[in-house]
Amino acid sequence: MVFHHLGVACKEISVQYDFLKKIFPDAKFSEIIYDPLQEADLCLINVNESLNIELVSGKPVKSLLSKGISYYHTCFSVKDINKSINDLKEKGSILISNPKPAILFENKLVCFLFTPIGIIELIENDL
Repeated sequence: MVFHHLGVACKEISVQYDFLKKIFPDAKFSEIIYDPLQEADLCLINVNESLNIELVSGKPVKSLLSKGISYYHTCFSVKDINKSINDLKEKGSILISNPKPAILFENKLVCFLFTPIGIIELIENDL
């Protein structure tokens, strides 16, 4: 597993988007898009070669935001998403959502697991 990005829950994605543009003016910002499979508005910000931030607004983060929580998940790239799911489940993780294509990531498969360190997203990439 290789670190990919941090996920931030947003009530109004444009607020966080505008704030991050001010503090990271040289970062690369994707457009804000809606992913019907995730039921969320999404944006990826490449701050530098070692830090990416994904902004997430919509159904997946409503309960977190209602509790005042904005940290959503840590994402890792994996070569084989199904093998990685099985490995994490054997170590005590619980699969939250089955792998499905993610528009923000060029339809690469993503899934979410609940772990002892919080929610982990896996994205299947060629490593």
